[in-house]
Amino acid sequence: MYPSIPIGNSELWFYNILMGIGLLAALLYLNRQIKLRRYYRHERALMLCIAAATLSGLVGGHLVEQLLQHRPLNLETMLYGGSTYLGGLLVGSLVLILGIQCTHQPLATLLCMLAPAVALAHAFGRIGCFLGGCCYGAPAPGWLGVVYPVGSDAYVHCGAQPLYPTQLFEAALNFLLFWMMVRWTSFQFRPTVYFMGYGIGRFLVEFLRADARGELLPGLSPSQWFSLLLILVGLIWWRGVTRGWIKVVEVLPSTATQSPPTDGKE
Repeated sequence: MYPSIPIGNSELWFYNILMGIGLLAALLYLNRQIKLRRYYRHERALMLCIAAATLSGLVGGHLVEQLLQHRPLNLETMLYGGSTYLGGLLVGSLVLILGIQCTHQPLATLLCMLAPAVALAHAFGRIGCFLGGCCYGAPAPGWLGVVYPVGSDAYVHCGAQPLYPTQLFEAALNFLLFWMMVRWTSFQFRPTVYFMGYGIGRFLVEFLRADARGELLPGLSPSQWFSLLLILVGLIWWRGVTRGWIKVVEVLPSTATQSPPTDGKE
């Protein structure tokens, strides 16, 4: 396991590499969705909203992490104090929704398009966490655990003992959710599958985590409280679609000779 690549007097961290690969994979998938669903009219506005949401999510993830860890908010902690995915998801989602509403785009349809892309990007990011030795698990049986290298955050706090590779569990969960949304799920129910699937999976994985995750409310970790919120949002989305409160427009496919998709599957 190698957390970085030495380049001269500096290092290129695998976490940053995998995060970049994840973002690229998500954009390639989204570009395919735009062509498939002929979403050309607002394509530029959508990309601007995604860029703003991504940057806001990165900043928001660092900000929420410092608040949960009760650290002072300054440039050093914001740059090197770590981040939390769910905090970034919350802030990025709010900025994305605001941008979509301000540019008069179909919010529900875009959330259905974007849900698989979020899971795909996150899956690669979690592999980066594994290579970097952060977000590690509790002590595990030798056949299931991973011993992290000297100098990693996991080694500093837990030593040379096998730990659950919770990052890989979560990466597998996100790849599974991506596949389920793309292959098995009707277009309008993709957000339900993502919010409920990731919320339940993350809630359970948190029981195997051993890294410091801060404090929010007693009884559960901050990520578990956020996970419960995601599950609730997923239930509300399912209820809204089935009851007609949420209107999802399934955009025509890319060629006029094809019939419009009837179930949203690809």
